[in-house]
Amino acid sequence: MDDQTNVGRSPSRLEKALSLLDPPSRRVVSLWLEGKTDGEVAASLGLPERIVAALRARALACLRDSIALEAPPESPLESPLEGRDAPAEPAG
Repeated sequence: MDDQTNVGRSPSRLEKALSLLDPPSRRVVSLWLEGKTDGEVAASLGLPERIVAALRARALACLRDSIALEAPPESPLESPLEGRDAPAEPAG
């Protein structure tokens, strides 16, 4: 994608969440999103594969949390929680 494509466009929730990651984690996730394996990412960045796997796992968990926090109230992410604070009505 060239720079012209993004002119005048607001960043997506994913782009915002990615910007919150530290640079090494952001690079690992970016390469992973391009379809690279942990081994390929490790070779590209000069890191052990186990470190890449750990960075990716932590980064994806952070992305999930960040994106979920930005979800609109009508989102399916929040619908299972509706009504949980309401007291149960007594039977009969």
